[in-house]
Amino acid sequence: MRAVSVDDAPAPAFGLAERLTPGEGPWHQHRRHQLLYAASGRLTLELDDAAWTLPPQRAAWIRSNTLHRVCLTRPVELRAVYLSPEFCPALNTDARVFAIDELTRQLLLASVRFGPARDPDDPLANDLLRTLAGLAHEHAARAEPTRLPRPRDPQLARAVAYTLNHLHERIAVSEIARAAGLSERSLHRQLVADCGLNPRQLLHTARMLRAMELLEDPTVSVGEASLRAGFLSMGSFSLAFKAFAGLSPSDWRRREETPRR
Repeated sequence: MRAVSVDDAPAPAFGLAERLTPGEGPWHQHRRHQLLYAASGRLTLELDDAAWTLPPQRAAWIRSNTLHRVCLTRPVELRAVYLSPEFCPALNTDARVFAIDELTRQLLLASVRFGPARDPDDPLANDLLRTLAGLAHEHAARAEPTRLPRPRDPQLARAVAYTLNHLHERIAVSEIARAAGLSERSLHRQLVADCGLNPRQLLHTARMLRAMELLEDPTVSVGEASLRAGFLSMGSFSLAFKAFAGLSPSDWRRREETPRR
């Protein structure tokens, strides 16, 4: 998906713009940290144990040497920033997805001015990219869980599968635990230990990501998306969605339909 060997570029940090076509990208890794941002469209970032959805309101940090791939169902205008470990410190996690503010978005878009062949000592480029990395660290530190785990433990895998298959229903944590063959306490303890989120966070995140997928379909109304994501009231759905995505369901849909470059 890249025409540039990102690890061989002379610049310690640089930005790239790519137009990705629908499909599943290859699994790969590189020696640089990476920031990913979909200027338009929505992509899925996958690691071996988790998956995240990236709409235009979110960016992703991927630590160096982390195996990953991106998947998409329609074209995406991607902005990617690659940073050598010597250029900026790493987060203490393989990957993190987080909401961004307008300043961070503008810096991500501007980063493509400074490509892999730029002067490594260009002070403007280095200052901009260090500032961008610092903002990404701040946003990532405050990020709420927005990933769907892919646990290797068979009981936890059953818990996740049951949750995803019953999002349109009123699911109780006790039902998820029963499907996994665990007590509620054991499910909570093991999910937090293995996946970094508790059963209620799992359910809420899954509902929000399902709602995003549904809102991408212009034939699905906001009300229908609310019901199919498991909400009984439009008011509670709108509040939950805005807290999660930073926009109301209607505004999020309009932004998806009107790419910002």
